[in-house]
Amino acid sequence: MAGKISIIAGILALVSLTLFAFNFLAVGGVSKERRQAARQQPFQQQQQQQRQQQQHTPPKKHHHTKKESKEHSIPPSVISDCPKTHQIDTKKLEHNFWKLLNKFTEIDTVEQSSAKFKDYPDKSPKWKVPTASESQSASCSTTEIFISEKEDLACQDFLSNFANWGSIQTLPSVLSIARTIKFRITFTNGMKAILKVPQKKFLFEPYSEFISYQGDRLLNFNKVPVTVLLPIPVSWLRGVASMLEDGFYTYWIETFVFNFSSVKKNIATGRCPFPESETVMCSVQLWMDGVQVLHETKYRPKGAMKKLLKSTSDMISEVERPALADLSNLMVFDYIISNSDRSEKNTFAISSDSGTSIILLDQGSSFYSRDPPRGHPLRHTAKHNTSICVFASSTVSTLRKFSKAKTFEDSMRKRLHSADGFWKPWQLKSAQQRISSLVSTIQYCEDTYPKATRL
Repeated sequence: MAGKISIIAGILALVSLTLFAFNFLAVGGVSKERRQAARQQPFQQQQQQQRQQQQHTPPKKHHHTKKESKEHSIPPSVISDCPKTHQIDTKKLEHNFWKLLNKFTEIDTVEQSSAKFKDYPDKSPKWKVPTASESQSASCSTTEIFISEKEDLACQDFLSNFANWGSIQTLPSVLSIARTIKFRITFTNGMKAILKVPQKKFLFEPYSEFISYQGDRLLNFNKVPVTVLLPIPVSWLRGVASMLEDGFYTYWIETFVFNFSSVKKNIATGRCPFPESETVMCSVQLWMDGVQVLHETKYRPKGAMKKLLKSTSDMISEVERPALADLSNLMVFDYIISNSDRSEKNTFAISSDSGTSIILLDQGSSFYSRDPPRGHPLRHTAKHNTSICVFASSTVSTLRKFSKAKTFEDSMRKRLHSADGFWKPWQLKSAQQRISSLVSTIQYCEDTYPKATRL
């Protein structure tokens, strides 16, 4: 009897398996749509939870623990001097961001690879900033990089006042130029600025820009446009992204910025002037007029690099000296800040009434490493193995001033108090060591070529 029951059970199991296989083959297996839906389900559930939380959960004040304070670290200068006229509730300003995100289904195309990259046009739509007020008097020069410290501070105040912001738009993203998420601000008086956000693969970019600006001013190069670090409401950036109706940019910024774990650590509420809204710290740099790629201008002397890479400066004419001094300073500056991304495409000159000079733009790849950038002509200065022995006299004096122990570190700490929590002590310590090493090499050059080192 038991044997018959086993045989019947086996036959029933075989029939069930056959029917299952028949049904599976009849529908062609799991359809592409169902596989895609399964892949999207966790992400869509996360979106729904976030929307529900935003709609039904009142904003809570953020209370920092000791551990959290290091991650979020609200800069003192952002908390103080916060005009009430700048405050605004940004919870309702996300436009059709989530609607677009729901429609976008091409999960695998978020990586901006050469095969899948989408160019975004220069004339992208502008998202009106809700804090915009009447036009303010111009406090920044868009033709002169540096006028005075007083003018610098006035420009910083202008950029930091959200009442001066008119609109934000996505900055053109072109595969042959760049593949990062960034935005252009247009102020109510017509001036512009570039806004950079922390993101996957470029996590430290906005902070690098701000630290490099402060280092540029401290070392008296004065070649970096005025740059500030500000808390930008997440809802603003989502509103800008939603203006591009294809949904790709929306998904790109959501994945590479807002949902990227390392960026999420620095998204917080409580930052003035948006205490009830989530904000992310971004750099804002003044947009300069009259900028050209250096190698397309007459400012760069013929054979400039060869003359700098030789050990003497006695062959350099008086006409060439300003341009060569600028080029030498550019290499010194990139060495100190460990900028690994300087090439012909992002080496620029600016022309104004006072003449032509090099302008230092795009320092977003600085301060990532303790070591000097690879392939840099000054990389091995510690061993006096350098191919450059031509330096600007003013630069030599400044570097010697800051070569003593911790002089550069301590001065930079004071300048970066508004960005505490967004830089690390080892970054300044490494820069201090590079300055000391560079001064040692300058001394070697002067001893070897007494009359041919200074420009």
